[in-house]
Amino acid sequence: MTRLALRDCTFEVLASEPNPAESTFPSEILTCRTPDGRTLTLFHKRAGGTGHECHGHRRGIGYEAAVYERVLELIGMSTPAFHGGENGGDGDAWLLISHLPGAERIDRIEHGDEAVVHAAAWIGRFHAAAERLPGDALATLHRYDAEYYRGWSRRTLDYVEDGERRFPWLAELCRAFEERCAPALAAAPVTAIHGEFYPRNVLIRGSDVHPIDWESAALASGEIDLVALIDGWDESHDRALSAYVDERFDGRAPDAFERRCDAARLYLGFRWLGDRPYWTNLDSSEYEFRALRATARRMELLP
Repeated sequence: MTRLALRDCTFEVLASEPNPAESTFPSEILTCRTPDGRTLTLFHKRAGGTGHECHGHRRGIGYEAAVYERVLELIGMSTPAFHGGENGGDGDAWLLISHLPGAERIDRIEHGDEAVVHAAAWIGRFHAAAERLPGDALATLHRYDAEYYRGWSRRTLDYVEDGERRFPWLAELCRAFEERCAPALAAAPVTAIHGEFYPRNVLIRGSDVHPIDWESAALASGEIDLVALIDGWDESHDRALSAYVDERFDGRAPDAFERRCDAARLYLGFRWLGDRPYWTNLDSSEYEFRALRATARRMELLP
């Protein structure tokens, strides 16, 4: 019988089945017996030689395991329980967390607006709690600096095809982002963020919120997680934003909050468009370019 050697015990693997959900990395659902005879259903994710690191953003399974062990366990919220992990090198890293049967991704829930509000409140509490973590826990996390932010606008400008004709304003926006927004985001108060807190990375089971896929966790402005979650949810956007402010700032947002949200929107737009040339030039990416321009005009970065 297969055994799993974990941090402080060994589990017997009774059964293994493929993960029915989409995943970048090889993964399976394991049914295990603990040394005291209990049965657990666990989610096992492996690097398997697969990687999708991009400009320092996604940092792999070994990093994600460290985030679970050194940051998420310390905060003690409703992320899946961590049972073990290892950065084995040469693509052999792995992560073992609790499986959550019956949980659904927010983007697959019909009428998911209430779930978005719950998730916004959750991430507000998380950001507030993370600000109180000891320095050695936060040292686990990669910190976004101005060059990190600038890299995404540069990549977007490099990747876009026929950009001078299609988006004649783009070069001006990239300059403004590099000169004004990137330093401002880097200098803003930081907390531990998820880094890709999109609805597809947040599971809901009942009223419980379970964010997953923490390989992009970082030290950065919390507004990045907030706008990644709530933008595009018109019916619940304002309620979700208020729920976040209530939990993160005791109901009173700081003076620079709205502008940091807009700077985060620009960053997220560039991060998507600058991820890979194929994405930059998809027909559907026209929406992202229009959103960038609208946000830049609201911030008075473009006429």
